[in-house]
Amino acid sequence: MTDSKKTKLLIVDDDESLLDLIEAILESAGFESIATCNAPDALKIVQDDGQNLEGVIIDLNLRDFPGERLIEDIKKLAPQMAIFMTSGCLNEEITERLGDRRVEGIITKPFRAADLIEKVVDGLRRQNIRELSSEGA
Repeated sequence: MTDSKKTKLLIVDDDESLLDLIEAILESAGFESIATCNAPDALKIVQDDGQNLEGVIIDLNLRDFPGERLIEDIKKLAPQMAIFMTSGCLNEEITERLGDRRVEGIITKPFRAADLIEKVVDGLRRQNIRELSSEGA
């Protein structure tokens, strides 16, 4: 990533007030974001703009679509994309529902702004290290 290009993330949450809050937190930390409140729109955004997205933050409990299924569909369209999950569930339930699906971070609700930013930055860093390692292999 160059200094002139902001890291762009997609946010998917059916709670519009939380969607706005996550977007504001990320933008205050220097990220660019696109927000949507449903899975079909998220998939369309990834299909149309996936090459410009570094990652996606998905609510595990979307009303219209299970978050774990959305991970699978996004990975089919953009396998390189970093995935972050948000949920008000306990970590054990999240881990059970995710199964063997790899995510770069789990953000439990409620969260502090600093925790959200830290999880996203750390997850993106790990994702970039994996990509560099696979390119060198």
